[in-house]
Amino acid sequence: MSSPGRYRASGTPLAERRDYSEHAQRLFDDTGAQAVVLFTGDGIIAGRNQEASQEQAEQASAICTSLFSTALTASELFPVDGAGELPLRQVTVEDGNRFVIVAQAGSNVRVVVYTHPGADLGAVSYKIARFAEYFAPKVAGRAQA
Repeated sequence: MSSPGRYRASGTPLAERRDYSEHAQRLFDDTGAQAVVLFTGDGIIAGRNQEASQEQAEQASAICTSLFSTALTASELFPVDGAGELPLRQVTVEDGNRFVIVAQAGSNVRVVVYTHPGADLGAVSYKIARFAEYFAPKVAGRAQA
C-alpha cells in the first residue's frame, strides 16, 4: 500500500521530531473524529489535534497508556497455539454510540481517536491502520528517545 500523501510532513524527518501535532490534526481531519492524541508508551504527549486542549490530551494519554497496557496483559492470558507472539494492535471501547480507539502507531508511539456518535467503526479503524502503516516506520528512531 502506498503512503497516504496527507500524512507526509515537510522538512524535518519524523524520527527527529518531538511534536507530531500536524499528523494528529491530519488524522483528526481524515476520520472526522472528536479528538486525536498521539502519545509515547510511557504516556507523554507526542501530538494532538488543535481542538483538544493540552489538559484533555494529558488526561487521554495517561488513561490510554494504562488501558493499552491492561489490554496487552489481558491478551497474553490465553495465547493462541502456534501463532507465536501476536502484537496488540488496537483497543476499542464503546461508549454508548461512539468509540474510543487506542492503537499502536509506531514502536513507541500510540494514538487514541475519540469518535463522534454514530461513527463507522470499520471506516475509522481502517483509517487508523493506514495512518499507522505510514507513520510507524517514519518514527522508528523515537523508540530510543
